Amino acid sequence: MNIVKAQNSMNSFIGKRFKYGQFDCLVFSIKVLESFHEISIQLPLKYDGSRKSIAKLFKRYKAKTLDKLVQNYCLENKWTEVQKNYLQPFDLLILKVKKENVFAIWDGEKAMSVCKTGYGVVFDYSFSKAFRIKKGI
Repeated sequence: MNIVKAQNSMNSFIGKRFKYGQFDCLVFSIKVLESFHEISIQLPLKYDGSRKSIAKLFKRYKAKTLDKLVQNYCLENKWTEVQKNYLQPFDLLILKVKKENVFAIWDGEKAMSVCKTGYGVVFDYSFSKAFRIKKGI
């Protein structure tokens, strides 16, 4: 586990313009988790932000919404679902913000993500689910 790499990964999103498939909340969350856990999160299909690649992922994970797709991916890969009261730093969060799903990383005190207004703390959200990567010791 590497906090410095994860922080550098978070900081790399500062100043970048939001763009689906390149600098969005799911890509942000994946990059931070990969840096922190020093792993590579592999999707079974290439995700490039295009409608075609997203449609293939929805079909593969039998999902109609992005939050369900991510949830099914996490469960298939044996990530642990975590209740809100038991969050730890670098847990993956699925939040609702103004009726939209936002994927974020818990930093121990607050939810951090990338949204249309840029990188930073997510405010005014309702908690949906959280997942933690299980790593063998």
